[in-house]
Amino acid sequence: MSSTATSETVIARGQKVILVLGLTGAGKSSFIQHFTSEEVPRGDRSLNPQTLHIKTYPVTLGDESVVLVDTPGIDYPGYTYLEIAKWMAEVKPEPIKSVYGIIFFYPIDHNLPSEEIKWSAGMREEFSTLLGVSITSSCPFYRVVLATTRWNISSDSEYGTQTTSETRLVNNWSLLEQQGATIRRSEDTAECAKEIVEAILAAEPLDVKTISARNRLVIAVIGAPQAGKSSLIRASTNDPWLLKNTRARALSDLQTYETRINNENVLLLDTPGIDSPSDLERVSRLLLQWLKEQSKLIRTRTVYLDGIIFVHPIDPSPGQKMVQQMHLVKQFNKLLGNLKHIRDEKDLNAYQRVVLTTTMWDKVSTGGDYAVEREKAIREENWNVMEIAGSCIARFDNTTKSAWVIVEQIVEAKKSGDPAYQHHKVMREFDNLKSELKQIGEGLAALQKGQDALRAGQEGTARVPELDRLIAAACNVVN
Repeated sequence: MSSTATSETVIARGQKVILVLGLTGAGKSSFIQHFTSEEVPRGDRSLNPQTLHIKTYPVTLGDESVVLVDTPGIDYPGYTYLEIAKWMAEVKPEPIKSVYGIIFFYPIDHNLPSEEIKWSAGMREEFSTLLGVSITSSCPFYRVVLATTRWNISSDSEYGTQTTSETRLVNNWSLLEQQGATIRRSEDTAECAKEIVEAILAAEPLDVKTISARNRLVIAVIGAPQAGKSSLIRASTNDPWLLKNTRARALSDLQTYETRINNENVLLLDTPGIDSPSDLERVSRLLLQWLKEQSKLIRTRTVYLDGIIFVHPIDPSPGQKMVQQMHLVKQFNKLLGNLKHIRDEKDLNAYQRVVLTTTMWDKVSTGGDYAVEREKAIREENWNVMEIAGSCIARFDNTTKSAWVIVEQIVEAKKSGDPAYQHHKVMREFDNLKSELKQIGEGLAALQKGQDALRAGQEGTARVPELDRLIAAACNVVN
């Protein structure tokens, strides 16, 4: 790879332009230095600005020719973005309407949360303008890399502080990530620099939002073929978002939907049907691989399912078998936290987040006692151990209400120890109570009004004979 700095801003029509943005001292110039033999102004580890003006560097990577644009530090976001817009308008031979990609650097030791929020809030709008894309499109930021720099892995205490900062920072960038941006750590090496640029050049547009389990509860829906898994997911929300895992195309058998239950974001994983223990093992491997991909994506050691909805038709088709409980427990233990036992001390309440659901109740004929007996047999013979361990038994009758109740049970169990969630729950119940009291008050007022009208009517009826006598007397006088 090679590069030569230019003194004039001359960019050939159609050439790919990648903006290198970031805070002062984040390492933008150091990054570009890996691509050029010419000296790029670089500072030390202080936060003193080294790039005072926008400067371009044509870069050749294999058969690709791009222009890297070094920019002043974004210490005052509005000013810096304005300068970039002015520069784009003055490029020769014709102005640049949009850039090809964006690399944004953030120094991980720049521990100022208030500033993070300040400039993170407007990044989506500014980036969409620079890229010439609509912020409301499915994945407008698939050519954006958000890179953290200046990591210190030699000090355990400092590294711990930096990982905490990274978690907070990634939360601030979650919307960008959901809309296609890649978040990663950056090392000050030529290999890492090349990898980042090549990732932007190789990026492909995504049809739908990028999956991320961050700040979401992940619930797998598992069960027999044609048992109603997809119907339950669709019924849980009026407008489910179908998500595709573009990072792991081998997992195409998993369909991922996002919904919102009690103000909690929930990912529902629709899985292939299972008829046998081997089918169950295959689905379990798919889910474990998906969870492994998520741990890489959100940079955490492990990701497990927050809950499982297991479905089985109350009136199965002829020959359809139910996977035995021992096989379910073996795989569920892996998915819920690599548990050794159904009542593992690591998570004694894990099976409270497993809802065992019978489906097709809407197809049961009136007076279907056989279905009730069938449900009783399933509970006693196939689900008894899991029920004792805390699992809920539920019915899905193909209605939104029943689907909501099923998913909500897992959300409630997962959030039982979350003070913030419990506070919001109490406030929701209080608001509901106020609404009910208001309705009762309005009903009482209407009843009181009716009673008053009735009383007035009764008084009028009692005076009818007296009015008749007065009318008769008046008639006699006239005559």
